[in-house]
Amino acid sequence: MLHAAWNLAAKRAASGLPFVWAAGVLSLVLWTPLALIAWWREPQAITGAGLGFIALSGLLHGGYSLFLQRAYRAGDFSLVYPIARGTGPLLSSLVAIAFLGERPSPLALTGGLTIIASIFWLTGGFDMIRRRLPFAGVTDASPATTNLLPAIGYGLGTGAFIAAYTVADRQGVTFGGVSPLLLD
Repeated sequence: MLHAAWNLAAKRAASGLPFVWAAGVLSLVLWTPLALIAWWREPQAITGAGLGFIALSGLLHGGYSLFLQRAYRAGDFSLVYPIARGTGPLLSSLVAIAFLGERPSPLALTGGLTIIASIFWLTGGFDMIRRRLPFAGVTDASPATTNLLPAIGYGLGTGAFIAAYTVADRQGVTFGGVSPLLLD
């Protein structure tokens, strides 16, 4: 619920870098005391590799935030949010299977396919493809509905950033030995 509320605020702000900067500063103010306490209790918690993963995570989250702002300027919340939130887990799962040797159970695969099908349905499914996209060859589509490609592209790009930081953060916790609290 908090995540969806943050995304709705990001859509309404539509201010790009100033909103991302303000959200980042607020996050820093809220998390820094907790991170300092965790680091004080376990000073060995941050290694050189860990700092690298923290920096990588910060860069990827920053890119995600900026791409999300672009996506919300290009399209509606009801289109961008499901595409971005569905693409991220799909891509991160594919990377984990293809490159990290993870083997999901049949139940996990079924859950993933259910999520993908739900997102497809929530964003208009085949109707969106047939009636709204300019490459579908439909001549009766209105100008307001034919300009969805930028929003879809930015939504997919945002999902790619989600996948990238998901995989990088997992590697940071697993191989960099970074506490999730410090990584966040």
